[in-house]
Amino acid sequence: MGIDKIIIVSNYLPPRNSGAGQRAFNHARFFKKSGYKVNLVTQSPFGTNLLEFQKRNGIEDGLEKEDIIEIKHSYDLENQGLLKKILFALILLPIMFFQVLVKVKFGKSKRIVLHGFSTSLLVYLTILASAFSLKKVVSLMEITSLYPPGYNFHGKSGLKNKIFRYLYRKQLGLPTKIVTLSPANNKNYIRFMGHASNSELITNGIDTKKFHKESQANRIKLRKQLKLPLETSIIVYVGAITPHKKRVDIFVNLIDELSRLKPNLAIDFLFIGNNDRTETHRKLTAQLLETEDKSKNIGVNFTGHVENVSDYLKCADLYILPSEAEGLPNSVIEAMACGLPVLMNNIDGISNFILDDGENGFIVDNNSITDYVTIIDRLLSDLKEYLRISENAQLCIAERFTEEIVNKKYRLLYLKLLTLRGQ
Repeated sequence: MGIDKIIIVSNYLPPRNSGAGQRAFNHARFFKKSGYKVNLVTQSPFGTNLLEFQKRNGIEDGLEKEDIIEIKHSYDLENQGLLKKILFALILLPIMFFQVLVKVKFGKSKRIVLHGFSTSLLVYLTILASAFSLKKVVSLMEITSLYPPGYNFHGKSGLKNKIFRYLYRKQLGLPTKIVTLSPANNKNYIRFMGHASNSELITNGIDTKKFHKESQANRIKLRKQLKLPLETSIIVYVGAITPHKKRVDIFVNLIDELSRLKPNLAIDFLFIGNNDRTETHRKLTAQLLETEDKSKNIGVNFTGHVENVSDYLKCADLYILPSEAEGLPNSVIEAMACGLPVLMNNIDGISNFILDDGENGFIVDNNSITDYVTIIDRLLSDLKEYLRISENAQLCIAERFTEEIVNKKYRLLYLKLLTLRGQ
């Protein structure tokens, strides 16, 4: 027995920068190409934007308009205070729920899988709508961050904390299965819930046809096309340009130290991601540019939001992730697939799950600037060592983190859950 329909839910989709959104799109494409009926549920206008993105990038095996279901809304809770968020939610919830109920056609299908790529409101509403449809839908929800929602109430006394902890636990118990992306992610979920009965660990997977190592000749061509320096080593970072959880501020000290201690190294730092959305972004961008002005051998470049991240990774030399908290960072896996040695801050249960320190990348404790400088100098000065790490990084991805490997695991899980439901 097979699967009648797979309903995939994600708030955001490409071209918006969202790891979960990118994975939801790739997941939908994979299963559609494999012959399954697929619907992708998202907020408006991200479905429309996705179709335009596919057209711009010549994606011929993507989704069609009829595959996408857009849920319209007219709010932005991200920059609102708590009271406004509550008021908006009270008005918005019934409207969004009614749209989901009407637009997501469960039909006569009996073997339906609903897969949410986050713990967002839209995912919960779609799960609830499936219950109202009287269909026995198998539902999965991914926890993409290091900690599950509500974890900040864990282990705290007081009535308020107990009530919120209870509500979040009930909320996380709605799906048939919770998917965690790493051992640390899974450990935190079990600690919060007090059991592991509905959790499953499945990592992210990437498209290795898109993310792969290029020949030196093609790397030079890419640098010319992207108007990047040809003679310097490029160290890249992908993500939000923020000093908070992402800790991009450490690059200020790193550039200072590299300039002071290693004047023989010609390096350009390349920051890929939004750097002007907030005052925090703009302030940190200015600090990094000021650091560049003081240096004779270090350059700093910002791309802003781009759709072709893979092209930048293919022509770079090293990748650094100083973040203090991640679920399972796609950017690290993508960089390794492109043959880049990765230097990653030590996030307990995450860094050592991906990297074998000193073999396919490097784990840096507490964002030590001294260690970053030492490793960068070692890799850029020793071609044999660089190539060893690069080859091991590619091998790691090929063996553990490809879309084919991960989606096979999901297909088996879907069938197992449907069987347990007696469908």
